[in-house]
Amino acid sequence: MRYHWHRERVAHIIGGMILMITDKRVKDIGELKALLASSNALTFKGSSREEIYAWVERTLRSYKYLSRPRLEKGVLRRYMRKMTGISNSQLTRLITQFRRSGHVRVRPYKLPNTLHS
Repeated sequence: MRYHWHRERVAHIIGGMILMITDKRVKDIGELKALLASSNALTFKGSSREEIYAWVERTLRSYKYLSRPRLEKGVLRRYMRKMTGISNSQLTRLITQFRRSGHVRVRPYKLPNTLHS
């Protein structure tokens, strides 16, 4: 099973059949709760870190995550984990990055500068 992200859409390729899911209409926390409750058998995963991080940033921004009450933040976190397939700890790092900079960006890996004598 492969998944491709296109803006707010997810394309699922299952046995040659492509299914498109969009989340543009889901703006209410109650609707997100219903979506999470009804989609236990479904899992999603983005095709690249850049696409996943861009989607997380758009989601945090569009739902005004930083100004939400704690319970609603929990629903949004579950939704983002479900839609991206990333771990809770990675999502926490991305939210922290968003809180500090207003953006979620892929950080390039830097090799440690070690000197061998």
